[in-house]
Amino acid sequence: MKNTDKRFIRAEAAFEDALIRLCQNKQACELSVSELVDAAGYSRSAFYAHYENMEDFIQSLIKREVKFFCKILNYFPPCTSQMSCLEEASIQADTQLFTHVYENQALYALLLHDKLMDKTLDTIINDIVDEFLSRIKLINDTVFETPGGTRWTIQNLYGSLDLALIFRVSTAVYFALIQYWESTGYRYAPHYLAIQRMNSRHQYIPVLPEDAGG
Repeated sequence: MKNTDKRFIRAEAAFEDALIRLCQNKQACELSVSELVDAAGYSRSAFYAHYENMEDFIQSLIKREVKFFCKILNYFPPCTSQMSCLEEASIQADTQLFTHVYENQALYALLLHDKLMDKTLDTIINDIVDEFLSRIKLINDTVFETPGGTRWTIQNLYGSLDLALIFRVSTAVYFALIQYWESTGYRYAPHYLAIQRMNSRHQYIPVLPEDAGG
């Protein structure tokens, strides 16, 4: 549920903090609204003023993260025709994304380990892919023009590529990287991680001979 009221924002933050604490010992599906509001220091009426039930609250957190991912990853710089500009913009976007994850480690611990609901990551990835595909469909025939005068459409750019497959793989790679990052105790800086993700797109794992290392 979207709400920009300051009281709602404070309540949402309190409910989220309470959820994170309670999920150290329980799955979210085992929690009641009473447990959550007691831990948050709010009333049941305050909770039900914004959410229908626990599932609605959890879904709102997931949708918020999906919206953030889509907002960050949907950025196209004005100099689209220049690869260096695209790479710089991608690194900036990825740095914002990884910084967000770093600043919300406790929440992502729940998301990455299915503490909120079964197959949480699958749900998030599916929602992100669906959102991107719906956006692509809306602008499929829109003509874009770079400052240099180059004109292009999404259809010209991607041709016959299977966008559903490509978006799914790309999104899954982000979360696989975040999972690994978490397993290291977030030892890497967000900007470093963004640079390495970009560098990895230009590298290929060499095919070693069968007797290598043997």
